[in-house]
Amino acid sequence: MIRWCSLLVWLAFGGAVQAQVVNPDFSSGSLAPWTVSHTTWGLTRLAIVSNVDMDGPGPREAGPACALGVGQRVPNTGAQGVLFWQTVQFPSPGRYRFGASWAVQSIVPASPSSGGVFELYIDNEVVATHAAPPTAGPGFWWGEIAGEFDREIAGVAQLGIRVTRSAPQNETVYQFLDDITLTGGCLADFNHSGGTPDDADVAAFFDAWNEGLGSADVNQSGGTPDDADVAYFYERWTQGC
Repeated sequence: MIRWCSLLVWLAFGGAVQAQVVNPDFSSGSLAPWTVSHTTWGLTRLAIVSNVDMDGPGPREAGPACALGVGQRVPNTGAQGVLFWQTVQFPSPGRYRFGASWAVQSIVPASPSSGGVFELYIDNEVVATHAAPPTAGPGFWWGEIAGEFDREIAGVAQLGIRVTRSAPQNETVYQFLDDITLTGGCLADFNHSGGTPDDADVAAFFDAWNEGLGSADVNQSGGTPDDADVAYFYERWTQGC
C-alpha cells in the first residue's frame, strides 16, 4: 500500500492561484519545504513522502501523501506527536479555507486509543480538529478535515497540521496527509471550482455528507455531519458564498 513519493500543497484565492508554497513533486523523496517538529514529549517513527491509497477500498487510486508514525517519547505523557508546517504568504486579508485529507493504518495495535488526532492551525490558532477512530484492531481509516478562518492582514504566517496520539510506544500505527489546500473561503464553492456555487457544489457536499467526511462539518461543530450542517450549507449556497 505504501511507496515513497510526494505531497502537494497549494495556496489559492478566489479560485485563482496566487502563491505557490510547494516543492513541486518531491521526486527526491524530500519533504522540503515542510518542517516536522515534535511536540514537547512527542516523536514520530518516520516522516517521509509516500504513495498511499488514501481511501482504502474506495475509488481513488494511490497518490502522493506524507507518512508519519506519531506517538510518545515518554509513556503516559498524553496526546503527543508532531507539528507538520511551513510558512505561507497570504496575498490579502479575507476569509480562507484550510483543508486536508487524512488516513490512518493500524498494523500492530496495542490500545483502543484514536489512531491520530489531526488539528489544522494557522500561527498556533487551531481552525479544525478531527480524531480518527480507535485502533482496537488492524485496519485502515480515512477522511477529510477542513476549517475556515478570517485573516485580518496580508503577510507571512505559519500553516501547519498537528498530529498526535495518546497510546503506548509498542504499536505500529501510521498517519497519512494528502490534498492539503488553502483557498479563499467561499464555503458554498464546495468543489473548489472557483465559480459561483451551483448544483455541482451541492452534489459534492452531499457526497461528503453521506460519507460522514469532516469537510461536510461546515458549521464546525466538531461532530458527525448532520442536518445542522445541511441547513448551514444551504444558507451559504443561497447567499452565493
